[in-house]
Order: sequence, then C-alpha cells, then structure tokens
Amino acid sequence: MSYETDIQNKEVIAEEIFIGHPKAKFASAISNSTLKNCEVTIIGSSSTLLSHVVFDNCTINCKRASSHIFQSVKFIHCKFVGLLKDSVIGSPDLDSDGFDAEIRDCDFTELEMNLVDFRHGLALTSCKWPSWPHVVFERTNDTRQALKQLKLPKQVSRLIGMRVLGNKNYLVFNMSKYDCDLGSIHKSLSGSPHVFSN
Repeated sequence: MSYETDIQNKEVIAEEIFIGHPKAKFASAISNSTLKNCEVTIIGSSSTLLSHVVFDNCTINCKRASSHIFQSVKFIHCKFVGLLKDSVIGSPDLDSDGFDAEIRDCDFTELEMNLVDFRHGLALTSCKWPSWPHVVFERTNDTRQALKQLKLPKQVSRLIGMRVLGNKNYLVFNMSKYDCDLGSIHKSLSGSPHVFSN
C-alpha cells in the first residue's frame, strides 16, 4: 500500500486515499481532480496541497486532523467522521478562476469539530450537524458585532468578532472545550437567529 498521494488531472473512483500519512515521504498533493466514492483518511496536520478538487460521495475520516486549509474544494454528499480542529474549509475565489468552493449535502454528525471555519460555499441547511455542545455561528460583517455581544468564552467571542472574508462564513465550535457553564451558554444562544445548534 502506498501512503504517498499525488493526484493530478484525474477522476479517481472507489480508492483509499491518505492525506498527511506519517509514513508518506512527501506532502500530499491533489489538483484538478474528482474523487468519487473514495475512503479519504486525513491524519494529523500536514502541508497538503489541494487545488480544484471535488470530493463526491466520499467518506472523510479525520484522525486527529488539525490545521488544514481546504480552500479550492467541493465536498458533495460526503460523510465526515473523527476529529477536525483549527481548520478552514472553502474560501472565496480571490483569483476569479471559476472554481467556487462548495460544501453541500454532507453529514458531519459523527465529526467532532472545534474552530472549523467554513469561509465560502457552505449550504448550511443541506448538511447534517453534530449535536450540542457543537455550535455553528453564521457570520457576516453586519452580524459579527451582535454575535460578539453574546455571553461566550473570551476565546470564542474574539474569533467570532474577527473580520469576515467574503460575504458570509460559518465558525463551528465545540463549547465543551472551553471553561464555561454549558447550560448558561445554551440559554444565551437560543434566541439568536445567527446561531445553529442541534
């Protein structure tokens, strides 16, 4: 089995793909390609190069994955499992090259997330989300100040109040990772139209 991943200008169907495997001799690189019905395993943190990649009906297994930036990607009908933190999924198309990030019809219910930033392309209501204490904050430059007024841990409030890249983005936090009264936080968030939690 090869742990090296170098996929360029291909359609890959029903294969096992590794991103950031510790036994790999070089960083993973996937560009201008579509992965369909694949088992994709993302391990730890890595300097992966992903550009213009479509993940279609894939299982994305995050094994303590952190500090990943998946900008020019589409995740369509994918199921995510494991742990993902301190990562970015999707980004506004600053180069205007015609490839827009998209995250649609995905199942995140078995993924533990903390500080995952969906910066562009997320179809929020088409996806399934993990249950409380996971919280999704919908941010625009107009709403971020109102969100910042919520009674939240300082680390969360500071990040929610940062400038929004693009028109709208979403930050996902696992509130159990912060020193706070979860009952009080849940009550505080229940009335906000820009907060989503199961």
